[in-house]
Amino acid sequence: MGPGHRLTGYEEAARLVGASKDPSLAQSTAVLGGVLGAGGAATATRFSLSKPPPPPLPRERRDPFSGRPQPGAR
Repeated sequence: MGPGHRLTGYEEAARLVGASKDPSLAQSTAVLGGVLGAGGAATATRFSLSKPPPPPLPRERRDPFSGRPQPGAR
């Protein structure tokens, strides 16, 4: 999704909102805290997925018994 959606960006934004003295942010976070509950702990779970590259295709497929190229082989 791109660098703008990294968890660290959201964490930093939440810290900045929590530390802000802006009255509208203070009011919004107070309302949100009332809905979600305030003062609790949160847990973040991070996953990393990767897919290894496929094995290289053989240049020529041969019949294991006769040694002749198989139909459709390169």
